[in-house]
Amino acid sequence: MGELLSKSNSSYYPSFLQIHNDVRYALDEAQDIDTHLRPLASHFESMETTDFIEAKSLFKPMFRVIDLLYTHCQHYATASRIVVLLQEICNLIMKQASEHLDPMELFKGEVDEALMKIDDTFESLEEFDKEYKLTREKMNDKWDFSPKLVFAKWDEFMKRMDLIKELFSTANAFLKLEKVEIGGVKGKLNRRKTKH
Repeated sequence: MGELLSKSNSSYYPSFLQIHNDVRYALDEAQDIDTHLRPLASHFESMETTDFIEAKSLFKPMFRVIDLLYTHCQHYATASRIVVLLQEICNLIMKQASEHLDPMELFKGEVDEALMKIDDTFESLEEFDKEYKLTREKMNDKWDFSPKLVFAKWDEFMKRMDLIKELFSTANAFLKLEKVEIGGVKGKLNRRKTKH
């Protein structure tokens, strides 16, 4: 079609040529991004199929792939694209943590067990945060976006997680209180006063 427009000196030929060049550039961009994003797909699959507590060992290699993606993929090395990618990863991690801390199971079981499960979840979340910070530090000035763009929802999620941990820690402390007996000379009298 381009040859036909060129030979006939059509006024549409410059527009056609511009569209052709734009499509070729977009195709090159899509192939470049696909090539560099493909390794991340296996990390996401592993993260979705692995128990959340065991998934913390997957964070370091995942951030290494993100580092390589940003360094070597010329079309993906923009703040806007990395921010969206990191937001989606945060959403995945928050979803996995929420599923791991199923409210029905937390409130059915013993408080000690629930608190251990919450602590394990916090360890995984902190590991994710640590790996992000190490990667960001390694990237120096390359990642010139504010972390608030990535972690706005994450920060709110962590506040809720802190509240859940505080609730179960308080419940655990109260359960230990009922087992305490006051002793001493006036212990029996003080116990009677606290019962009434």
